[in-house]
Amino acid sequence: MRIANLLALSLAAALGMSAPKPISAQAASPAALRPEDAITLQVSTGTYKRAADGTDEWTEGKSFQSGSQVWARVAITNLTDHVAFLHLYGELPMFETTLLDNGGAVPELTVEGCRMHFCPQAQKGVAQSSTIVLSGLGPTWIWKPKETIVKYFMVTYEYQLTKPGAYEMSLVRNDFQLSEASSAREAFSPAAKGNTAIGPVRSNTVKFQILP
Repeated sequence: MRIANLLALSLAAALGMSAPKPISAQAASPAALRPEDAITLQVSTGTYKRAADGTDEWTEGKSFQSGSQVWARVAITNLTDHVAFLHLYGELPMFETTLLDNGGAVPELTVEGCRMHFCPQAQKGVAQSSTIVLSGLGPTWIWKPKETIVKYFMVTYEYQLTKPGAYEMSLVRNDFQLSEASSAREAFSPAAKGNTAIGPVRSNTVKFQILP
């Protein structure tokens, strides 16, 4: 086998051809990829604000005063050689969040969180402002091959983090899409091939403290 490979390389060199790539080095089909080999979510907590010049101001942190804002930063990486994208819908959360206190309980939802997560109070119409209105298809996030994009969301917009103690949080998203294409123009052209759904994609677990 080794002699055959050497002969093939010699022949390719003599003909001015590039040697064939090993199968393992070729781009894998989206359908053959596991979620963890396609997309990664790396989450951290901290404080965030949008500066006057439009830049993101982020400070990572693990301790927050009760009643203060807690933000999450999510670095989303496309590990593949294909275009990845994600459609958002209406007022639904960007990610399915698992958030637990040190007793294993889920914090209470805010009014906004209740609307977003279809909580029983909203379904029963206890608060009319909690009735969710889906506005259809929202923005589409697009990743080029090997690209990372960063998104921020306010955890305390959805959850009431007023109880002091330790918390842990992780995220998951089920409906990332991978195209056979290697460029966004090709992926969204009329001649584009079908897409492959990738999920569930799970993040790391981040721990933080709420102080009295």
